[in-house]
Amino acid sequence: GFRSTSASLRIYALEILLKVFVCRKLDLPLLPSACKTHNLEEVLLFTGLTKELQEPSRASIRQSWDILVDYSKKQLNDQRYQPRSTFSSAEADQIDHALDDPNLGVLAWLLNRP
Repeated sequence: GFRSTSASLRIYALEILLKVFVCRKLDLPLLPSACKTHNLEEVLLFTGLTKELQEPSRASIRQSWDILVDYSKKQLNDQRYQPRSTFSSAEADQIDHALDDPNLGVLAWLLNRP
């Protein structure tokens, strides 16, 4: 019954993972001020992975990324104020698939980074 909460927390976890990548890429112990945002696209820029994500061979992963970015921009902050029933199981499944699919999911892509 808490599908929207689960989806929101998973998007926040993705944001945190991206910020860890930024710190590793820049070899910094703390996140730079420019990355203290909830905008996934802005944080991705600092990971150095934007160009890779735009490669034609990554089109399916890019589609999953776009689903997550769209949800983050349009629903993430407002969803917590909506009744649970306004977030369908189909929407939750779409978020889960965009994150978890072993071949097309954003987490699989990120976690397979060297």
